Amino acid sequence: MKHQPALRTVVGLAAVVFLMSGCTATATTDTATPIGSAVNGSAPAPAAPAPAPAPAAAESPAALAAPASSTQSSTAFAQPILSPGRERKLTLADADVELVCDGGGKIEVLANGITLTVTGHCQEIDILSSGTTVRAESVNEIDVDGPRNTVTVEKAAGLRAEGSNNTLHADEVGQINLEGQGNQVTFGAGNPRINDEGSGNSISVK
Repeated sequence: MKHQPALRTVVGLAAVVFLMSGCTATATTDTATPIGSAVNGSAPAPAAPAPAPAPAAAESPAALAAPASSTQSSTAFAQPILSPGRERKLTLADADVELVCDGGGKIEVLANGITLTVTGHCQEIDILSSGTTVRAESVNEIDVDGPRNTVTVEKAAGLRAEGSNNTLHADEVGQINLEGQGNQVTFGAGNPRINDEGSGNSISVK
């Protein structure tokens, strides 16, 4: 019975060693998971870097300076040829118009500010507008009813002005009839018959 205390001592020491061993194993398990990794499954893959922005496409020279359309910038209008018995009325203001008379045809200028060029021989040109400029080669009769027009004709059988303050010239004319006021009329070759029923008109050879 003398060895009993010694046996108790050995058993106690063994228990202490066992307890210490259990504490050490638990501590190792708790620290086995590295900081920052996922607890369940593998860690998510890092996000892919954002793609670099594509360089802006260079503008082509054609896009930088596109030529203007000719139909938008031009005010000249080609007209059909006027034959005997045909008539053309001009109603677009401030337009440049070119006409060809083929031995006849009648032209009426109704809009203001028109510039009219007529080639060939016409039957009649009537100007009822103002601020119009007319250049003609040959015509049977020119009637100017509006004010402040400028008319130049190479050859006219008759020239009549009922409007006022017009400037009219004929290289060759057969007859001049004036009923308006303040018209300035000049002519070149020929000996025209003159009838002035207006006032303040001037007729001279030039």
